[in-house]
Amino acid sequence: MTSGKKPIRTPDDLKGFKMRVMPQPILSAQYEAWGASPTPVDFKEVYTALQQGLVDGQENARGVS
Repeated sequence: MTSGKKPIRTPDDLKGFKMRVMPQPILSAQYEAWGASPTPVDFKEVYTALQQGLVDGQENARGVS
């Protein structure tokens, strides 16, 4: 998780936070459980979404091979 607005150290830091998530229902549910406002954004649009303030931060899970 990254954010240019504030440090994210605990789940409480996510309360009310607009967090970019990959378009997956399970990730949206996870962030809702933490009190965040998950916003599904395709990876190629992350930079623009952050720049325009659509989201406050982003999660970017690495694939496992």
